[in-house]
Amino acid sequence: MDSAGVEIEVFTSSLCKRCRKAGRLVSKLLQQPGFEALTWREVDVVEEIDRAVALGIVATPAIAIGGVVVFTRLPSEQQLRHAIKEQLGGRVGDGR
Repeated sequence: MDSAGVEIEVFTSSLCKRCRKAGRLVSKLLQQPGFEALTWREVDVVEEIDRAVALGIVATPAIAIGGVVVFTRLPSEQQLRHAIKEQLGGRVGDGR
C-alpha cells in the first residue's frame, strides 16, 4: 500500500477526555519527516455513526489507518508510529 492517499481516522466523542489528546498526537506525528504524505481526520461517532459501526468502533478514542482499526484506546507516540509503519509496510517515517 502506498502512503499517498492513506487516511488516518481518529474516532472521537464529545464526552471523551482523551480524544483531544489522540487528535493532537496524530497531528504532531504527521508533521514529522517521512509522514507528511498521510492525512488525518476526526470522526465524531455521533455525527458519523454509520462509519463507526462499519468499523466496529465501540469506544473512543479509536484510531483507524487506511480503514483498519488499529487502536481502541489512546496509544503512545511510539506505538502509533510503529502501527503506521506496519500498516504501510514500513514505507513511511524513515525521513527519506
